[in-house]
Amino acid sequence: MHEEKGCCQNHEKIVKVAVVLNDQRTIEAYHQASQFLLLTFDNGVLDRQDLIRPEGEEKKLCRRFMLSLGVHAIVTLSMSKHTYEKYKTCNISVFHSNQDLANTVTDYLAEKLKSIDDFLVDLDDTCQGHSHEHQTDECYHGKK
Repeated sequence: MHEEKGCCQNHEKIVKVAVVLNDQRTIEAYHQASQFLLLTFDNGVLDRQDLIRPEGEEKKLCRRFMLSLGVHAIVTLSMSKHTYEKYKTCNISVFHSNQDLANTVTDYLAEKLKSIDDFLVDLDDTCQGHSHEHQTDECYHGKK
């Protein structure tokens, strides 16, 4: 008899990182961005890159949308204190970068990115850029 190992025993955890962008190369402040690059790392190797641009009634870069995608970490230029607290409660790490995308990815893999703690900003608690107002903790795809 031989012992079979399941797939999960042979692989490290797949990690997804959302890099907030104002174009396809420049890191942007979380509350101003309308797109992000979803990076998928498999065994510490960049496996996939998906540019995501939520549109219309689909909420922009909101916590529950990121959770639905399986995001483990976010990289951004800055973030509001309120939004950061929401991500902390979901165990999603938030990092700061003011570099280009290539250097940001290199620094993420080398664990050189700093926490967003020193780059938090005070904003009101409503989502930016929507035709209706709602609290940021309600901003997600679907209904509560």
